[in-house]
Amino acid sequence: MESSIKEKILRYPDLLDDLEKEKDPQTMIDTLAERYDAPRDVVEKIIAEWSAGREKVDADDE
Repeated sequence: MESSIKEKILRYPDLLDDLEKEKDPQTMIDTLAERYDAPRDVVEKIIAEWSAGREKVDADDE
């Protein structure tokens, strides 16, 4: 179940970028959990992994 939720959430990286810019992290997690009818803790884990990956890419670019 977690992998299918992860696929749905990560399918639209532009949406994640927009949500990240407009909302605080908790609101972003709540929005995605509601949108994909997913447990909040699962969404939180997915977003944490996504954020960590973005930070690593940004650090590699420097």
